[in-house]
Amino acid sequence: METKRELACTGVTRLTPGIAVILLGFTVLLSACTALRPIADDAGTLQEQLRAGQAVQPGDRVRVLTHDGRSHRLIVASVEDDMLKGRPDTKPPSSTRTGQADDQEPERGEGPLVEIPIGDIVLVDKQEISAGRTVLAIGGGTLVFLSALLLIALAAL
Repeated sequence: METKRELACTGVTRLTPGIAVILLGFTVLLSACTALRPIADDAGTLQEQLRAGQAVQPGDRVRVLTHDGRSHRLIVASVEDDMLKGRPDTKPPSSTRTGQADDQEPERGEGPLVEIPIGDIVLVDKQEISAGRTVLAIGGGTLVFLSALLLIALAAL
């Protein structure tokens, strides 16, 4: 017959898949640490930064608002010939935060190349890592992880 100590050690060994699931959940939490932030306060400054190649880089996820009120979610391909070029970012950030894929929607960045004249752009929000959300996610994830370990240790006694 096994003693409580042996059972506790065995329980920790059996816990490895559980810890893997917790770590996977923690990783998914960290993917939620992004926010859209405006690049410049006014359209003139924004357009200058776009033309100079300082505002966005290929691969950046952006939301572009034009003077006619239209909004475009894009993954930037390039900025050239006085045009911002990108492919549609078809899935909103919230749908990817859960880690669940929707096979019926096209992947991010697929579709026809969209070209927007820089002179028509009045606002660009760029998706960036949010320090506040990251701290909250790490703190919350750590608290959940430690609580789970404590409960498992108590159950093994």
